[in-house]
Amino acid sequence: MRELGERKHDFIWDLEQLAEKGGKIFDKLLKPPALEQPPFWKPANVLKRSVYRIGQQIADRQEEAFLAEFVQNYMSDWKNPLVRKSAPHPEENPFFWCYHLLAGGCPHISRDQRSKSARQLVYAYRHNIPTELVIGFIMQCKHTEASRGPDDGLRESWFLTDHQIT
Repeated sequence: MRELGERKHDFIWDLEQLAEKGGKIFDKLLKPPALEQPPFWKPANVLKRSVYRIGQQIADRQEEAFLAEFVQNYMSDWKNPLVRKSAPHPEENPFFWCYHLLAGGCPHISRDQRSKSARQLVYAYRHNIPTELVIGFIMQCKHTEASRGPDDGLRESWFLTDHQIT
């Protein structure tokens, strides 16, 4: 997956393309496969990695508020169900908004699944996990801890010994 456009015009075009084509691609991906797949290649995990990669770029660029505004405007234009009012603040969880960008109207992903997966991705992001390792990280850490809400300072023990939390 390439980087999102640097200039505002390119960035907006990229978001439009992701919103328009992402849902169709992942809708096909999430249909039950004929054969069992390893975790890395399971459709839900491919989507999770894609959301993580896009969310990382948006968070690193501090464009979370713009993403949330774009998603809400895009979804209302296409008559898709709007994001609920209790949605997390974009700076707190940009991955939640990326899920709605990529899979806005996808019926195969429940609101609970999106919300839980987005919280897991925030947890991984706080630990500086690279995209290619995010699925393994989530599978190996305690799901209950990774699925918690806002940052409560909880970190894996190995992270605490290697990094100072401010």
